[in-house]
Amino acid sequence: MTKEIGNTDAAQTVKKTVPKVNAAKNTVVEKTSVLSNKKIYVGPGSPGLMPNTVYDGGYPLYVQEMIDDCPEIEKLMVNIDQYVVSQKSVKENGSLLNTYAKKVTKYFEGEANE
Repeated sequence: MTKEIGNTDAAQTVKKTVPKVNAAKNTVVEKTSVLSNKKIYVGPGSPGLMPNTVYDGGYPLYVQEMIDDCPEIEKLMVNIDQYVVSQKSVKENGSLLNTYAKKVTKYFEGEANE
C-alpha cells in the first residue's frame, strides 16, 4: 500500500510504502483458542444448573459437587463449537448425549425427593 505525505504539489509529494498486515489470520486463531476453553451445558435444568450456561475455565463449587455426584453432568458440558450438534443429539432418542440427559434428569428428580 502506498501513502502520499505532504503537499499535493507533485514536486513536494513523498511516497511511503506501508506494509500490509493481515490481522484477520491472527484474530481467527485468537478467537479459536479463547472459545476452546469455554464449555456450554446442554443438559436438563435444575436450580443452580441451567441449560445453555457457559462456563469458562472451570465450574463453580456447587456445580462441581453436582458433577461429583453425577458424572454425566460433565459429559453434557460441551465445547462451544459443538453446541448445535450436541443440542440435536440430546434430543435424539437413543443417542449417547440423550442417555446422559436422562440419567441427569433422574439425578435431579432424586435430589428433589430428598
